[in-house]
Amino acid sequence: MDLKILVISAVDFEAQATVAMLKSHGVDVEYFAFGIGPIHAAKSIPELLKKMKDRWVLYIGTAGTFGEFDAPYLATLAQAHWLPTGERMGLSKYMPSIYPPIRFPKSKFLDLPSKHVLTSSSISYDKHVALEEFSESAHMIENMEFYAIAQELLKHAGERMFVLFGITNAVGPNSSAQWFDHFKESALMSASYFEKYLMKHF
Repeated sequence: MDLKILVISAVDFEAQATVAMLKSHGVDVEYFAFGIGPIHAAKSIPELLKKMKDRWVLYIGTAGTFGEFDAPYLATLAQAHWLPTGERMGLSKYMPSIYPPIRFPKSKFLDLPSKHVLTSSSISYDKHVALEEFSESAHMIENMEFYAIAQELLKHAGERMFVLFGITNAVGPNSSAQWFDHFKESALMSASYFEKYLMKHF
């Protein structure tokens, strides 16, 4: 198959199933782990840009939802925001002009729910959001890395980019346990979804 893809994720277990699936279909695939948390992700950008050249980019991540959660599902994104927990809860000052939202065009590729991704340096154990503009909890998810590399992905990959988030848990005190219960299923769901897309469009 004449298709070159770079699969990226924070850690390899999020993407192993997808990489194996792509290889089984003869896709020229490379994998890059950018690390856990926004600092590791941001530090990875120079190496990431080298690997992105002339390739489609598939970002695979996991996220917690601020809305209701019953079972894992897949989503893509509408906007990425830098919004640490303290700012969400009104415990520290919100300065949106320093880290403006990064808006993504509606995906022409992925038929998935589109979410607002809130990025922080830690996992939140409280889903309360004091800021009025983030009151639509059903549309919000939390991921620790995405904002740190989103601008470079949009600038250099543009429409050659897919973003898949496996929603593995609800934001709150049980988030880590829920994530642990569902992260493997999320990885398999991502591989299955993209395999169906690949067979349909390529």
